Amino acid sequence: MSNTNSCQMKKSKYNFIIPHTNDKFFLFNAASFHFFSMKNEQLEFLNRVLEDPDKHKSIVPTFYSNLIGGNFIVDESENEEEYIKRKNKESVESKHYKLIILPTFECNFSCWYCVQKHEKSRMSDIIIEKVKEHIRYMIERKHIHSLNIEWFGGEPFVYFDEIVYPISKYAKALCNDSGIPFYCCATTNGYLMPEETIQKMKEIELNALQITLDGSKEFHDKIRFSSDQNSSFEKILHNINRICDENENAQIIIRINYDDKNFEPHIIIEQIKNIIPERNRHSLQFRIRKVWQVKRSPGFREKIIIFNELARNNGFRIENSDIFTNFISCYVCKKYYNTIGPNGGIYKCTARENYLGNSWGILQKKGSIKWKVPGFEKKYFNKPLFENSKCEKCKYLPLCMGPCPYSFEESGLTNTSFKCNKLRTLDLKFEDSILEYCLNHNEL
Repeated sequence: MSNTNSCQMKKSKYNFIIPHTNDKFFLFNAASFHFFSMKNEQLEFLNRVLEDPDKHKSIVPTFYSNLIGGNFIVDESENEEEYIKRKNKESVESKHYKLIILPTFECNFSCWYCVQKHEKSRMSDIIIEKVKEHIRYMIERKHIHSLNIEWFGGEPFVYFDEIVYPISKYAKALCNDSGIPFYCCATTNGYLMPEETIQKMKEIELNALQITLDGSKEFHDKIRFSSDQNSSFEKILHNINRICDENENAQIIIRINYDDKNFEPHIIIEQIKNIIPERNRHSLQFRIRKVWQVKRSPGFREKIIIFNELARNNGFRIENSDIFTNFISCYVCKKYYNTIGPNGGIYKCTARENYLGNSWGILQKKGSIKWKVPGFEKKYFNKPLFENSKCEKCKYLPLCMGPCPYSFEESGLTNTSFKCNKLRTLDLKFEDSILEYCLNHNEL
């Protein structure tokens, strides 16, 4: 987006005014993600400047320049929708490769809301070698700029020593030899982590984890009960604490899955902070998600806001995953992204009940992918899903980036009836998420 001192300026269509305290508000731009705070008494003046920027250029030159710098005002000729499209194309075509690998569909827990069928399965040695060849192929033939492996499942740590560790070690060495960055993360329930596993995680730079808690200890232990009769809630948190003590680079997202019974912010925060000392809390951030089978309730929003405030006040962080800052609605939309299942099948969206027999492609012996649908990549990335009359007129577009690609896949890569992604299963409003973003980042 152009930053110009042209005399013909207009206000951006992506500006938001977000109330903060009794006497302050944030001015936020959704296309640049710049923001700053102002006093409520300045709101009327701000609106006058935004409505007629050029009239105030000589009156408040510094403020005028700040508005240009944050894209709150843009050149009259600026097509902001085209800017969003250019940024989206950059993200879609970025060669920073994200590779999700499922070693198994098995899991040591049986959470009632899980969409997956935990079939007995394990990635074979033949598929393991194909995965390694695929990584080599992407580095040497496709010339990716970085590699980010995410371990998923099932529960990936069921086969940590057999699959996660050797593939990650191989990939890390290959990236080091090729001079490109290597990142490693996992979505795990956090239970299967003996000391030797934590040490190996550090060796392969598996620094980032997403670990789920099902509300407070009382409810969590009823959903994720262990065969040894110990509290899985306490064991998982103790494992998190050990990871943070052993690895200074650890970054852990604690996902709180809540429903209409288990979400009591004060109880959850108190139970967590009783196990996680202050020295490790900066490495933890919370992601709050409603169990999808539970209906939305008016009280959920207020509880989330209370939870976030309690978390910040106790030294934890809040993850801003409710708004997208990279101009794509999901990593699935990236050309340089794939998921590999235990059978070597290639998938895009991972929010599926059944993987077997539903892959878009298959991993080949020399590391390439053979797509089952002729011209698959061209069809999949032919047109951004937000290129429709409703999304292009919406001021939330940069935060949302259009419909979820899941429905596009389910339709067989054909246009489907419009479904607004802004009406996701989250209970926070976009304005709530903008406020969280402003509170978690430095001002312009």
